[in-house]
Amino acid sequence: MYYANYFKYFERARTEFLRQKGVSVAELASQGILFVVNEARIKYLAPARYNDVLLVDTAIADKGGASFVLSHTVADMLTGRLIVEGSARLVCVKTDTGRPVRLPDVLKQALELVETS
Repeated sequence: MYYANYFKYFERARTEFLRQKGVSVAELASQGILFVVNEARIKYLAPARYNDVLLVDTAIADKGGASFVLSHTVADMLTGRLIVEGSARLVCVKTDTGRPVRLPDVLKQALELVETS
């Protein structure tokens, strides 16, 4: 697998993670709020091979006033072999100015639910 594709998997996992917590990225965008990646980290532990069935697990790692960090792991679903570990810090910004804004209440509530579950 091409090494940069894991970041695409992280992005998709982030959207699905938030959707499962009741946060619509599209709805926030329509309200003028976007997430921009401020920092991304990845550690390659093993290669993914053809026909591997991959599982991406996502969890909240940290939360600030205008940002949050999601951690990700990618594993072979059949063997459990860990392939990649990584994280991304996302900052909430206004679409019109590009300036950081506090996390919206719906997002803060969703992230708090995750932390206590």
